[in-house]
Amino acid sequence: MFKIWLAVGLASVTALVVIIMGLLHQARSEVILYRTAITFFLVGILWYLVESFITMYVVPYFSKKNQGQQQDIQVENSDETEQLNSEKEVSETVLDTDTINEFAPLTKENLDQVSTPRG
Repeated sequence: MFKIWLAVGLASVTALVVIIMGLLHQARSEVILYRTAITFFLVGILWYLVESFITMYVVPYFSKKNQGQQQDIQVENSDETEQLNSEKEVSETVLDTDTINEFAPLTKENLDQVSTPRG
């Protein structure tokens, strides 16, 4: 229904422009009427056809393109989940070894124990 209202609105605007131009150029009333009618119907029908073409062919083309991008994102996400799973396995093996010391904040005394690369 939106397509029809849009086509009628666009045709009405163009018909109004034709009427105004006809009055400005002092055309006869019969000329203004038939030019207005022809313009109204041609613009309305052509716009309806153009909009139908856009919704049938152009919109599905871009939606297919977006679906392909979503699949690429899903593939990337699956790589990330594999990486997270491998990190989880590593952290589980570290926890299993019981070699983890408790967290101690970094103080001036602990700073001397930190090794730095020497060049």
